[in-house]
Formats: sequence, C-alpha cells, structure tokens
Amino acid sequence: MKPSCLLCFSLAAACCLSAAAQQPETVLQKQVSAVAPQSVFRTQVWQNPALNFYRQDFSLSSLALNGRWLNKGEAYLSEEGSSQRNSGLNATSFVKLSDAVKVFGSASYSSERQENVLWNETSDFSVVYPYVTGDSIGGKMTGETYAFQGGYSRTMKEWTLGVVLNYRAAMHYRRKDPRPKNVVSDLNVSAGVSHKLWQTYQLGAALHVRKYDQKSDIDFMSDLGSTSVYHMLGLGMNYVRFAGNVTDAVYKGTGVGASIDLLPQTANGLSASLRADHFHFSKQLSNISYLPITEVDENKLALELAWMKQEGGLLYGTRLVGHGKVRTGTENIFGDPTGSSYPLISSLEQYEHTSAGAVLSGLLATDAFTRRFSWSVEPQVAYQWNKEEYKNPQRFTEYASWWAGLKAGVQWQFRQSLLAFTAGGGYSGNLTARKQWGTLDLSGSVGQSLLHNFAYLTDQYGLWQVGSRYDYKLKGNQLLFATLSCIGKSYKECGTQNEVALSVGMSF
Repeated sequence: MKPSCLLCFSLAAACCLSAAAQQPETVLQKQVSAVAPQSVFRTQVWQNPALNFYRQDFSLSSLALNGRWLNKGEAYLSEEGSSQRNSGLNATSFVKLSDAVKVFGSASYSSERQENVLWNETSDFSVVYPYVTGDSIGGKMTGETYAFQGGYSRTMKEWTLGVVLNYRAAMHYRRKDPRPKNVVSDLNVSAGVSHKLWQTYQLGAALHVRKYDQKSDIDFMSDLGSTSVYHMLGLGMNYVRFAGNVTDAVYKGTGVGASIDLLPQTANGLSASLRADHFHFSKQLSNISYLPITEVDENKLALELAWMKQEGGLLYGTRLVGHGKVRTGTENIFGDPTGSSYPLISSLEQYEHTSAGAVLSGLLATDAFTRRFSWSVEPQVAYQWNKEEYKNPQRFTEYASWWAGLKAGVQWQFRQSLLAFTAGGGYSGNLTARKQWGTLDLSGSVGQSLLHNFAYLTDQYGLWQVGSRYDYKLKGNQLLFATLSCIGKSYKECGTQNEVALSVGMSF
C-alpha cells in the first residue's frame, strides 16, 4: 500500500473511532484539559504505553495543516544546512473505547527542504553521525517524511498493559550534482506494564526495540564528470582507502531499551522515569559487496523526576531532567581483496562522543478548569556538556554551557472559544570551549566547516519566543483552531536565527 493511502486510511480511522467513542464533555473542555499545565508538565513517563492509559480520561482527536520556516543565519551545523522549510499534514487521536480500553495514534506527512548542506549527503545526521558520506559541493536537499503511530492500553483490576508501534519512512534527494537519494525506514516498538501501588500510584516497566535502515546512493549526471566522495570518520577525518568514486552505502541499525516508571493517578504527587537505551549500527558499502567499514555503539541514560501539588486554586510543580550519552565509533581495517572479498585485519575504536546535561524547571499556575482566565509561569535553568574525540591522530572538541529562562502563559475561556498566549525568554552562556585539531588544514573546506561548527556550538545567545492559539467551537461539538509561534535567537558571534511555525485545523 502506498504511504499516501496509509495516511488517508489512518486519518479516516481516527475520525471514526473518535466519533464512536465521544464523551459527554464538550470538545472545548477537553481542549482546556489537554493543554493544561498539569497535563503537559510530565513527558518521559508517557513513553511507557501502559501508563498512557492514565494520560487522560476522554477522547480527543485533531487534524491540522502546518508549516515551519527556520532561517539559521550563521548559527548552524554545516551538515544540517543553513535553513529549513517544512509543510505537511498531521492527525492525532486518543480514544476511550471503554472504561478498560484506550487507544491512541497519529499519522503525518511532511514535505521538507534544507539549504546549504555541506559535507553530508546522508539523511538523519543525528542518527548516523559521524559516519556520513560527504563532499565539498553539497547544496539543497529536498525530501518528504511519512510517520505513523498506533497504541493500545488496557487495565485489568490491579494491572495495566500497553503496546505502541511507531514507524517513519523518509526519502531525501537533490536534483543537481552530486545527486544523493536516501531512503529511510525507522521502526520502534514499545511494550509496557504497570501495577497499582499504594492505591494512588502506578509502578510500571517498559521494553523498547528499534530497527533502523537507510539506503544512500549518490549519482553524477554532468558531462564534466564527478567530484570525490568521502566517507567521514569524525572531526575532519575520512576513510582514505575508499575515497573517490565509492558512492553508495547502507546503514543497518538495531536498538533496545528499558525503563522503569512511577506515576501518580492524579495530578498531585511525584512521578519518576528512568530509561536506558543501546543503539548499534554499521555502515556498509553497497558498491563493494556491502563491506562494513564502520560501526557505532551508543548508550544513553535519561531520568525525569516531576512533582506537582494542587492547593487553593494554585498548581505548584518542579521537574528535574537529566541525560547522559556515550557514543563510540569503530573502524574496520581490511586487507587486499581476494576476488570480491576483503579480509578483516583489525578493528579500531577511534571515535567517541560523550555528553551529559540536566534541566531544572518550576511551575506555578492557576486552575484552568475552574477559571475563565488562567495563567502559568515556568522558570528554568540548565547545564550541558559535550566532548567529541578522535584518538589517532588525536583531535578533540570540548564545550559546556548554561541556560536560564522563563516562560509565561495566559488563557481566556469564552462561551464558544478559547484564546491563549505564551511568551518567554532566556540566555545561554558558554563555560568551556577547548579544541585540538592537530595537523588538520584549517584553510581547506573540511577545516573551515569544523571551525564554523565549533564557533556555533560554543557561542552565547539570547532567546525570545511568543505564541498564540485560538479555538472556536463549531456546531456538532467540533473545534476550529489556529496556532502561531515565533522564536528568535541572537548570537554573540553567529548572528540571528529566526523560526516561524503555524497550523490550522480541527479538533473533535
């Protein structure tokens, strides 16, 4: 079945399910509940599909057209481009089929464009780095992405079970030499269970598995011939033996993870989620009998603690999020070929990227359910540290930063509509910025790209953001809505970065 047909089928199914399981509450009240601070303050704990049963007790679906424009100025990674444009269609649905069964899902399509991508002809840079295929020409990348999600949760007295499947398919290409064509398939499945604890809490656990594939081919059609293509190894290094005209590669990846979660069944109380993940992939040269030249192993740990209490018409909350990651890269060294077979001589672990960070947030808000006018304030402080290293020849970058910000929101409920505004700002300062690149030629294209990336990653910036949403109740218990958000960053050295996003749609 074609992806477009799957998308239409998913949207129709979401509409039918929601209509069949409509709850007594008005759709306006449901929207107020869905965006209330106590509903969105916790995030990581909902990755357990069993606990999604307790996310809300009503059915709500939406269908929207959306667009996003991001101009990064000089504040960007060369491998990700200087600007992005996205437009598409998105549908989400959460359906209460009965007191014991709830289902949830989403379907989306996005058309995408990136400008000035350099030293990366591969999709999903954040997934497959540093082992991308690159060249000194680069250019605009165009693509489209389809994504689908389907989840099921069921409670049985003391126990709750849940499962969710996420699938993403993407294709990115360029119509000018060099002409990459990348096809991505990314499947994630999670299964979870929870048990009632102390009558007011749910103690849960979940297992997460992932299968990732990407096929990346590069063609040249110009009469002038082709440019050299390089298989990058990190921090400006490349696999010299296979540089030149070995242009096609595939990425094969698998992942597994587990989490343990604690969730109060009301807004009051402490929630906790600890998740660990392992991801492995290999890059194989399809031109040369799928020779596995590099491999990555990544281990991640994520923690979220959130506490909330509602008292006297006010909601108090605090949240701590911590994360750490270690990604290592191994290069396989081969001997002279015998026919089409390359004997493996050794494997060297040459690349390592380590990162850690923490975010502490607060929340003070009025009760949006009982007041026509409500407000919320969320202060935040954060710390982030990164170190990227290539072992021989020795090269490394290390940088750390802090962040402090504040976000506030107001909301008015009218008889037939809902109006909300948000505004915020903050500042990020640099704490550490060290680098060592050895004998790298900093005047060449690769050296200039590394200098540009390091300047961006270690720069200081101020941020502002504003947003608004308007919902209008139609006949038949449906909402027509429109949203607009603007984000601006002013960097000390890299200029300004501006983002605008808007959407229009319907909730029911």
